[in-house]
Amino acid sequence: MAQFQLTEQHFHDLQVIRDLDADVLRNAAESLSELSPPPLKPSELFAAVKASLAGDDDRAAHSIMRQCLSFNGLMRQVGVTLDAVISGIGAAVERESRWNGDEIAKWKTLEPHFRALVMVEAFRIVSTSIELSYDYANLYQRGKILTDIRPLFTEDADAVRGAVISFTLRLRYDSVDGDHGLSIAMDEDDIRDLASQCERALKKARTARELMHNRANIPTILTGERSDD
Repeated sequence: MAQFQLTEQHFHDLQVIRDLDADVLRNAAESLSELSPPPLKPSELFAAVKASLAGDDDRAAHSIMRQCLSFNGLMRQVGVTLDAVISGIGAAVERESRWNGDEIAKWKTLEPHFRALVMVEAFRIVSTSIELSYDYANLYQRGKILTDIRPLFTEDADAVRGAVISFTLRLRYDSVDGDHGLSIAMDEDDIRDLASQCERALKKARTARELMHNRANIPTILTGERSDD
């Protein structure tokens, strides 16, 4: 049996899911399993999850999204089976003793429906697409270009005889061992070339997506495109 240490977010979401009616979960799993083609964007999948719930429940939709994506990622990354995930969750909620006997019993009745939700293909696809989008040793967080004016002083530093305008590219990125920074000196040609390369990268992405969609008929997304929530 997989041994899980559930986080506060896990417990919060599982409690929200536990308090849903069994028919609601079953109908949601059946509805989402029929999505064809399954959505690639998290925002589109969330809309489908929300629509599948009676009462259009935002809170429950968020909880279902987080946990189904989370456990799909866990199965892929750690190599555990869905059965191990479900049994591990059950053991964790009993071990933590946060729920009373009736609440644990209610969860047991919902386990088959939650299991069906986790195995919905759309959750697997969206979880994989998120992982592939950011599966790199270093992950860009933010960047900016600083423009400095550096004065040229006289020998005795009594007057300014000129100035140099310089550029510095400041990058922040994450890796497995934490947050990092990097500063790179640039000149005007570097700035223009970087802007050109950024425009070219976006154009190539649009061309590649049109090729995949129009010729290969394969739904395709751009990593982090603005339409995503």
